[in-house]
Amino acid sequence: MNYWLIILISIIYLGLLSLVAYFADKRAKTGKAIQGNPYVYALSLAVYCTAWTYYGSVGKAASDGLSFLAIYLGPIIGMPLWLFLITRIVKISNALRINTLADFIATRFGKSTTLSVLVTIMCILGVVPYVSIQLKAIDSSIKVLSPDADQILLFDSAFLVVILLTAFILVFTFRTVDSTKKHHGLVSAIALESVVKLIAFLLVGGFITYGMFDGFGDIFNRVSDENLGKYSTLEGSSYPVLLFLSFSAVFFLPRQFHVTIAENTTPQNIKTAIWLFPAYLLAINLFVIPVAIGGEYLLSGNVDPDMYLIELPLLAGNQVWAMITYIGGFSAATGMIIVSTIAISMMASNNLVIPLIIKGYNPSKINERKALLIRRISVVVVLFGSYLYFEFVSNEFPLVAIGLISFAAVAQFTPVVLASLFWKEVTRQGAIFSLLAGFAIWFYTLVVPGMVKVGLLPLELVSS
Repeated sequence: MNYWLIILISIIYLGLLSLVAYFADKRAKTGKAIQGNPYVYALSLAVYCTAWTYYGSVGKAASDGLSFLAIYLGPIIGMPLWLFLITRIVKISNALRINTLADFIATRFGKSTTLSVLVTIMCILGVVPYVSIQLKAIDSSIKVLSPDADQILLFDSAFLVVILLTAFILVFTFRTVDSTKKHHGLVSAIALESVVKLIAFLLVGGFITYGMFDGFGDIFNRVSDENLGKYSTLEGSSYPVLLFLSFSAVFFLPRQFHVTIAENTTPQNIKTAIWLFPAYLLAINLFVIPVAIGGEYLLSGNVDPDMYLIELPLLAGNQVWAMITYIGGFSAATGMIIVSTIAISMMASNNLVIPLIIKGYNPSKINERKALLIRRISVVVVLFGSYLYFEFVSNEFPLVAIGLISFAAVAQFTPVVLASLFWKEVTRQGAIFSLLAGFAIWFYTLVVPGMVKVGLLPLELVSS
């Protein structure tokens, strides 16, 4: 497939998101905002489903069977808690004009500057690996569609995607420094992105299941007796851990906090979200097992299992279905990148850079134009930092393996947030110690080994 056609389609898709965002913002100015629609709100929460879901779940299912479901059962099990937990957080955040996780935690502990800085740094370090796997997914899918992609450019496709997304975010998102304003265009675009990736996955999954095979029964008949167990039972010691990590992630990933809390216009919308969001999670995983089994049967040992969803249509000689797969995957990846970088840039500018400048210089020098510039620079730093992580680390690991690093990072916030809401005796010092201890363990046990494996750190750091 022509490489430049793929890039053109990618640009057209980003242009479509821009148009949706533009008209949604324009409609909001006339008092007819669609962001308050409970279905738009619930669909925006599906930014949880990234390229990890779209491609990585198939790869995880191919190697470990039903264990991938824990990533989605955690949020589903936790949905009933939204009626009082998320509603309470939304009411507190709206009353105090809180729009980031760092500000929420800091405010609950006496507006602690130390906590806001610590949470911001942890979020940045936790999100960078996650953004990197979105770049990996896009880059890998482009290379599957156009194997000569690396020969066309002097750099890889992921770098071009970073440039495109940086331009999109800077041009169409940051128009004001007021972080308390709702991003009507952003939420509408993310809701559309959720619809696109769901439809694409269901269409391609249906084609593979009923077009390349004769349905679910035919596909399961291809499973060998030795592998039947992993596709029919929920087992494994990692299940409780995965359930907890996903339960925490749907609350405290920066992008989830942003769409769930910061962009919530009314707590009433949560009543729709607690059934529509779980239904979405079930729907987008409907064909994961059939695609994984089909890929193992036809492609095992020849291609990366994460790419079965796009490799199978190509094996059938159908480039149209392969392109539909790419559009869905591109949508899943870019939606996550856009929201995450916006949320992180707000924290980085408000809790790190601007306070340092105010402390060291004349506060009057920080006007709206300079504050916006700081936020835009933060976006660039996060995106290109993620690109470097992709180049040197995540390129060597499966999508799910890197994604779990980010899930484990934000899981450190769960006890602190819950304690701040329900335990009056908890202290600021206790919260700081909890985060520092958790962060140190997370960094040494999950981040360092990956960097050692790719040669960025010496082996002695993890060997006894």
